[in-house]
Amino acid sequence: AQGGSPRVPCSRAPGFRSRAAEREEVETKRVRKDGDALVEEEGDVGANNEKLKDKCVNPEQWDAQESFTGWKVCNDGCKIAKAMEKAKGCGNLDLSYCGLGDREAKAIAEALKSNFRSQKTGETKGSYKSLNLANNSIHAEGMKAIAEVLTPEPKTHYSLEKLDLSNNCAGADGADAISRMMGKNRTLRAISLRWNNIGNLGVIAICSNVKGQHKNAKIDISNNMFDFDEDGEAWFNMFTTVKKVLGADNLNGDDGHEGVIIGWEQTGLEKACREYAQS
Repeated sequence: AQGGSPRVPCSRAPGFRSRAAEREEVETKRVRKDGDALVEEEGDVGANNEKLKDKCVNPEQWDAQESFTGWKVCNDGCKIAKAMEKAKGCGNLDLSYCGLGDREAKAIAEALKSNFRSQKTGETKGSYKSLNLANNSIHAEGMKAIAEVLTPEPKTHYSLEKLDLSNNCAGADGADAISRMMGKNRTLRAISLRWNNIGNLGVIAICSNVKGQHKNAKIDISNNMFDFDEDGEAWFNMFTTVKKVLGADNLNGDDGHEGVIIGWEQTGLEKACREYAQS
């Protein structure tokens, strides 16, 4: 496009809240290792250590909704993953703010695989309906492991309907893996990749892989950063594809709209594509 459209930083979005502000409520001093769990400087799991042991010893007693949010289990996240395999009564699991890294994400992926293999209701495999992995330290490697497990064989349906990956470190490669999974998974109805630094390539991959089954879904790409001065043709082609698949009136999921893509107005994508088409 002549002159292109301006770069749209997520911090300008209405109601923007920084990562630091979101984490401040539950975060304590810790050390980050790229691709690994966040390791507490004092103790492994702090005050929740004994509760974690009890939970992992008796996963059969987990409730239908279990929350470990803010426990900062870090490297002990693998223990929770092992327990997940046996928690037959749990359908909604919250592991946000737990300091999980790629190793833990891979263990969780294996737990989901085991759950899908051992639990079956009609044509649907598995018992988990919702999994919250937001506000951790999961990079592309961990995202790829999760995406692989959630990619079903033809005519196979998994139980998981909601996956929250907000505020991790997916990057473009992680978003690409998730997008390819989305194209084949007919069960997921809500997925969040907000605050994941997915960039141009990531959002193009996500939106280009939406299918007819996503017409009633919610896909959150808000609070990422895109540069419309680059990849003009790719943006336009993606916009044309997603508009055709979902319908022009079914794109915008912001501010109470019924559309699919949350963050649509925030990106300024529609305006950028109009300008490209007129150039």
